[in-house]
Amino acid sequence: MGKNFCFSLAVIFTGIIFAPVGLSPCVQTEAKTISVIPMKKMALLKQPVFLFQKTVLATAYTSKPGDLTFSETKPSLGTIAVDPKRIPLGSTVYLPDIFPGQKFLAVDTGKKIKGWKIDIWMPSDDLALEWGKKKLRAIIKKPLAG
Repeated sequence: MGKNFCFSLAVIFTGIIFAPVGLSPCVQTEAKTISVIPMKKMALLKQPVFLFQKTVLATAYTSKPGDLTFSETKPSLGTIAVDPKRIPLGSTVYLPDIFPGQKFLAVDTGKKIKGWKIDIWMPSDDLALEWGKKKLRAIIKKPLAG
């Protein structure tokens, strides 16, 4: 007679994370604890995401007219370049300490953007130079593979 398996699924239903716990032979298991940053007034999401917080080094860049991002979109306010090994392309990034309520979209990369560094698109060279380098708290909303 084959073993029966029960699929345990712990759902942290904040609209933020759906976390599978594992497949086990009908044995009661403990759910893994996941630290979640509470987000006020966040609507339920249609797609599961992973939300985490990290300190990043933020620099700024600009582009020439007609230039496209790595994702083949025109850069605009809210565009950031990331290291896709750390922050996947398509992720939403919030920088609440300096840009409260502003969403940034990770759609670009750069050869100097390595590790926990982001490059924020600015509309002019002057603004990008004025920005300099800043260490900021980032809240990263990363889509889970579906």
